[in-house]
Amino acid sequence: MASLRPHNFYLDSNRLSRETDRRLHAADAENAGVAVQVPPRVAGELARGVIVGAWHESREIADKSEAAAQRVGDASRILDARKDKWWADLWSEYDGLYRVRTLDQEQKAKAGRLLEEDGMDRKAFPGWEEGSFDEHNDAVIVAEVLALGGKLFITSDTRSIDHALLNGWTERNRNRFGLTVGLVACEVDETYYGWANAAHGEDVMMRACIAAYWPGTAQADFEEVKESTEQGISALGRGHLPKFAGRMSVALERKDNVVRQVHEVRKNLPARMLAAERKRPRMKEARERSREQDRQTAHRPDIRSRWE
Repeated sequence: MASLRPHNFYLDSNRLSRETDRRLHAADAENAGVAVQVPPRVAGELARGVIVGAWHESREIADKSEAAAQRVGDASRILDARKDKWWADLWSEYDGLYRVRTLDQEQKAKAGRLLEEDGMDRKAFPGWEEGSFDEHNDAVIVAEVLALGGKLFITSDTRSIDHALLNGWTERNRNRFGLTVGLVACEVDETYYGWANAAHGEDVMMRACIAAYWPGTAQADFEEVKESTEQGISALGRGHLPKFAGRMSVALERKDNVVRQVHEVRKNLPARMLAAERKRPRMKEARERSREQDRQTAHRPDIRSRWE
């Protein structure tokens, strides 16, 4: 068994913006032979300068944004532009690990109906207070995922989406709106914890963790791999996956099992996930580029003073 992850799971932006979480989801998906999927609105949240489907144009826009940011030495804007380009590159790969699932006309119409006055229960979205409901990010994301026939991985934070209200509404209104799923909101910690406790689940999820936090080289020794895995699991516990992290911490203490799992992962490392993470833009690099621009500016002759 490679994974317990169904093919119809979609991720919210907070599942992919934090490296520790993103690596786990990507390693698990690659082990399962499925994609890390997002609906269009999530893609817009992750990379605000990206035009979904127009990947070449998005890279050109990002190049121009980065050049403008470099001229003024703005490290934060440099990083944003590089992230936009990174995501555009990942999403443009044919049959890639990361994919944006676009809606066809029928699916767009279904998502639109779900956002109408008699559509989804608006009380399920506590974060919406006023303005156009059909532009509220959380509501649009859920509508897109429902129209695509998927389930949405979300955190336990109910301030933006009330899981119980939303799942109750979708279950009651499946036939009315032609929905293929009843429970759309899946709390990520409970889901992963449940998978870890399923038959063979501990092995499957431990392999995902080992793969997600594999050190820099394929030749890393066992102790280095184990330490890196421990650090990754600990970071998950400090974030949105405390129950799952606790479960995996216990599993990591069974050394004989972990030795076998490290050996298995080493034979089939998640190459696409690791390659993507190596290319991920980092603030340190953006700051170095900003400082380099400052140094160049400092040594540039002041043309105005020469002629005034």
